[in-house]
Amino acid sequence: AFDERREIIKSTEAAVAYLKNSYRIYNDWLLVIASYNCGPGNVNKAIRLSGGKRNFWQIMPYLPKETRGYVPAFIAAAYVMNFYAAHNIFPNIEYEIYPHLDTVMVDNTLSIEKLALALNTTTEDILQYNPALRRKYIPFNNQKTTLTLPYKYAVQVSKLNADDIISKSATEKLNSLNYLA
Repeated sequence: AFDERREIIKSTEAAVAYLKNSYRIYNDWLLVIASYNCGPGNVNKAIRLSGGKRNFWQIMPYLPKETRGYVPAFIAAAYVMNFYAAHNIFPNIEYEIYPHLDTVMVDNTLSIEKLALALNTTTEDILQYNPALRRKYIPFNNQKTTLTLPYKYAVQVSKLNADDIISKSATEKLNSLNYLA
């Protein structure tokens, strides 16, 4: 129901932590990239089989085939991203720039459909900003779920939450008055 690997912020933070830790171990970015692809066990095994060499190009024959292609492809992609203009490479379409985003905490008492209706948007729009939600509902758990939304929607959700708290409080007061009566 909820795939944290698709959660942009959490998965980016996890990747950065992994890369930083791997760099402390290998002290070489190409070995770090190889480790990210095939795991540190395979990189360590390749280093051992190469006689202790700690250079990607020297341990390359001992790495899995996929990783032997992954690291050069990564280098090529980084090169193209940095030097696209020198090779007259430009995107032929304009990409939508995401508006200012914010996060809000919601619980599973609110469905994505009801939220979309309250915000005057679509469920697809909400799911676009929350790829970790694999289905059109907020997963059931004891904690609230973090949703990423455009700022204007996040403010509206915060107001909805506040109104809900106020209305619950008012209902509780009303019920206690009825009991007193």
